[in-house]
Amino acid sequence: MSFLRPIQTLKIGPLEQIQWESPDLELWVEINESSVVYVLANADKSKVFFLGEYQATEPSTFNHPALLQPIFEQDIVFVKMKGRVIHLSHSLSPFSILPTEINLIQDPEKEWQACNTLAESTLQVAFHTPNQVMAAVQSYLHPRTIAHRVEGLFKWMFSHLKQSEQGVFLDISGRTFFILLFRDKQLLFANQFQFKAPEDIVYFLQLAYQQHPGFDAEKDVLHVSSNIRQDSLVYTTLLKFFRHVELYGQGWSHKGIEQCSAQSYLSLQGALS
Repeated sequence: MSFLRPIQTLKIGPLEQIQWESPDLELWVEINESSVVYVLANADKSKVFFLGEYQATEPSTFNHPALLQPIFEQDIVFVKMKGRVIHLSHSLSPFSILPTEINLIQDPEKEWQACNTLAESTLQVAFHTPNQVMAAVQSYLHPRTIAHRVEGLFKWMFSHLKQSEQGVFLDISGRTFFILLFRDKQLLFANQFQFKAPEDIVYFLQLAYQQHPGFDAEKDVLHVSSNIRQDSLVYTTLLKFFRHVELYGQGWSHKGIEQCSAQSYLSLQGALS
């Protein structure tokens, strides 16, 4: 099938050493527009046994359940872990962040919905999972928990900022990007956007700065998580408007994860923390 051609696979860890019969094994899976990442670890998340990553050259590829199906059916990790404890996260839909005291009413006629409390906060993230993706996931994975990608990003940023520090975080995945603003360990702003050109990202970043006095493009570090290269048009465009741009992903390690892409690293580190 031609749509499988753009997929590249990165796998870390020897499969031969995994004790599949161990009841302690759990699988964390993240589905984005152009990547599927999974990590096999023990239940308390203290040790990573295996990490796999599928990347596609075209955005929105993994919105198509027909592409997820062969991964779930043929990848040995998914085959071995079928019926076991699996945790799913994704960025395939918009999200809303609300105070935890607000009770959302679920509409059974709409797409699968969820509402999760953000770590160490009084906020919750509400989102849905597209019906066609959920059908494919439920057929093979039966996940115990379902989260939005922004939850892992929130946990990572929250854990890395000092109490009095403020931070601006940009996450780019395919043609979707997230902006998160923090100050004094409090989330001030979080939203998800689509873009066609790098200038679209700059526009929404500048708008977020303007709406939150005290943030300064000349002084604040812009933390960027993406698969983009330093010579890419997106990165060079950001440098024209923001003095301090920090691109994550090179030379990091966390519980055995050393070579996965920057965007996968951050969200998985959040999920596993």
